[in-house]
Amino acid sequence: MYLVGREMGGSPKLLGELIAENMNEVLKLRQQRQQATVTLVGLLYGITAASTFAFFIGLQVVNLLSQMSLDLTTNSVNFDIGAFINTEVYNIPLIEFLLVVVIMFSALMIRTVDGGHKMNTYMHFVLLTWIGAVIAIGTKILVATVISI
Repeated sequence: MYLVGREMGGSPKLLGELIAENMNEVLKLRQQRQQATVTLVGLLYGITAASTFAFFIGLQVVNLLSQMSLDLTTNSVNFDIGAFINTEVYNIPLIEFLLVVVIMFSALMIRTVDGGHKMNTYMHFVLLTWIGAVIAIGTKILVATVISI
């Protein structure tokens, strides 16, 4: 750029200042992109953790409520709580598959935004899957200890 500017008759001082301003602007844009990328990666990891926690806490509460055998009597009529809470309507394998699909799309989004190598997608997929699995197990244990019948 400097040589072309000099050939066109530009002053060296003005060309140097112009190139320096442009480089500073490029560096600021790169920093903003890096910050946005890190923010999105953290957001996607947080969404994965929160959705896994919410799903498994809801599932465990429903399982605990379905296992309750309360004998509530109203006017000599037995009332079964299991009639209201039916866990058979939940397709657990489908929901777990959808969680894996969300994790896969999150890993692809991270790779797209980050602009890294394709192996970066696999690394984030594995990390997101492990985070989901650990949170699922921890949630099951937490609910079992906190809410016990």
